[in-house]
Amino acid sequence: MPDRQAGPKSATARNRQKAAPMLEILVSDTIRYGHLLAVAVGFGVSFHTEVHAARQRNTRIDQGFLDDMALRHRLILGSVIAMWVTGLAIMAIRTGFRIDAFSAKLWTKLAVVSILTANAMLIGRIALPILRRSEGRSIAEIGLLRQVPLFAVAGISSVSWLIALALGSSLFLKTAPATLFLTVLPYAYGIGITAAVIAGLALIHRDRASSAAEAEPRVAAPVHTEHSAPHDPAAADPAPQTAHDGVQPRRTRAQALAPEIAEMTDVLAVLNDTAPLPHRTKLPHRQQNAPAHLRPKSTLRQEAQAPANAPSKPIAAKPPVRRATEQRLRAAFVG
Repeated sequence: MPDRQAGPKSATARNRQKAAPMLEILVSDTIRYGHLLAVAVGFGVSFHTEVHAARQRNTRIDQGFLDDMALRHRLILGSVIAMWVTGLAIMAIRTGFRIDAFSAKLWTKLAVVSILTANAMLIGRIALPILRRSEGRSIAEIGLLRQVPLFAVAGISSVSWLIALALGSSLFLKTAPATLFLTVLPYAYGIGITAAVIAGLALIHRDRASSAAEAEPRVAAPVHTEHSAPHDPAAADPAPQTAHDGVQPRRTRAQALAPEIAEMTDVLAVLNDTAPLPHRTKLPHRQQNAPAHLRPKSTLRQEAQAPANAPSKPIAAKPPVRRATEQRLRAAFVG
């Protein structure tokens, strides 16, 4: 009888022993999945934020842009916290927090995640306040002392996420010695930060050069009217001008200014409309309708000297150029 009762009990114990490793593996895989998901979310949001900021470098910083950057920063910070929680859980399962069981790869992971955490804090303490103080201006206009910190934290973030991704996916780094990590990490961060700063400043310099080239004034060709003769290249002095020749000849300058002078003459004629008629004094409206004792003596003297029935000279018709100028002025001021 005892042997028969011991049989089912031993079978149940064996089943429990088999179920325990399966449950441990399932929990470990779930935590590992959460850890990889945190890395993927942080990596994606970080790189998308840097690309978005680079594209918006010439756009004015407004409240919408600041709110978007703050939301992205919270997502990245949440991903870093999730990496710490899941990473410590994996360390507890695999090593039991025994220092002698830590590998060089594990120490490197701890260092990289610590750098990511410090960089996220720098973004919240330095980068976001710089953007808030620069509201109304673009990233290209905030000055070098504010641009360099922004580019530096972007370089630290990019290098850290790339190294974290490499540590989680590389089989070679799983058994790599500590000397390899101690040699590669400083160079990786130095090159990454320098490249980010140089690339950001180069983009801004290129944009400024393009804007300066577009803003350069272009000399317009002279407009020929019927008041000015067309420019004859053969009439110009073919000899190159030297230091002893002095200024440009007067005739050439007069020919160049002739179209502008003719245009100004037409404008003045249109504004004046017509010349004063002979034997007629142009008076302000108030003086014309005022009584004789209120008019100036000079005006009364001119009216007395003028003949009573002096024939008025007919107004000449306006030339075509003057009519065209008058139409342009009316379209500009009235239309």
